[in-house]
Parts: sequence; C-alpha cells; structure tokens
Amino acid sequence: MGESGQNPPLKAFARARGWFEELAAGRVRSLAEIARREGLAKRYVTRLTKLAFVSPAFAEAIMEGEVPIATNWPAARKPDLVLLKAIARASHWFEELASGRVRSLAEIARREGIGRRYVERLTRLAFLAPGIVEAAAEGRTPAGLTLQSLMASRVGLPLEWNDQERTLAFD
Repeated sequence: MGESGQNPPLKAFARARGWFEELAAGRVRSLAEIARREGLAKRYVTRLTKLAFVSPAFAEAIMEGEVPIATNWPAARKPDLVLLKAIARASHWFEELASGRVRSLAEIARREGIGRRYVERLTRLAFLAPGIVEAAAEGRTPAGLTLQSLMASRVGLPLEWNDQERTLAFD
C-alpha cells in the first residue's frame, strides 16, 4: 500500500474518476490537457478514464483479456434501435468531451438544443457494460430494458459492469 493507505489500482481509479468529473464540468478542455498536466501519456489517461467506472480487479481482467462472456441472456425479438442510437450518441458526446472538441456537457446541450440534465443522464450510457451494448445490438436484452426505462430510473446504474448486468437482469 502507498503512503495514503490506498492500494495503487484504487488510487489510479480514484484519479481517473476525478479526471472525468473535471472534463464533464468543463474545468479542463481535454484528456490530452490532463495527460500533459499529470505528465502521463494521453493514451494511458484516455484508457484509464474509460475504465474508471469499474472495479480495479475487473478493469485489470479487461486489460488482460480475461473478461468472461455470459451467454444466458433472455432473447428480445429485435434490437432496440432507439436504445442503440442513444448509446452511440452518448459515446460520441463522451469522445467529444474527452478529446477537447467541446468544453462541457452544457456546451453539448446548448449545441443540440436540449436540456443539460438530459445530456448528463444520457452520457452515462457511454459507460454501459460492453456485454449490455452487445446484447442490445444483437437483440438479446431482457424484456422491458429500453431507453425510457434506463432514463426513467431515479437511481443511477451501478458503475461496475458486472453490477450493471445484475441490476438489469442479465444474470
């Protein structure tokens, strides 16, 4: 353990969560700016920031290609194109934010002519577990999992991907 009493992976993920919050609030222009400030490679900062919303152990497994793939998901009739479009939009907005093309989520909201809170809530979909996104694309989502159900929830999705899958009935 380091001087702070926190192990290195936990400390790294706490830093990455802070970086994302800086980016989302518009306090920094891009992940490249953070990388320069921290003296780190931009690729490292980008990768770590994307993994900041999972447990360190799970992120390590992702990096090493050891992520188990569940195959027991109930089948939907067809892909939910509205949900897929929202996920793509959220990912695009995060990439704009991460690259510095926009300064904040508020800037995206102004540009798109929609509410800032909606943009903030929708952008969270950029951090959905890859298994959930894949299932949505293949039409294997649980019945009732729609954009409306995800957005209507007053309780946010868990940050860890395995917890997301459990919460959304992917077990």
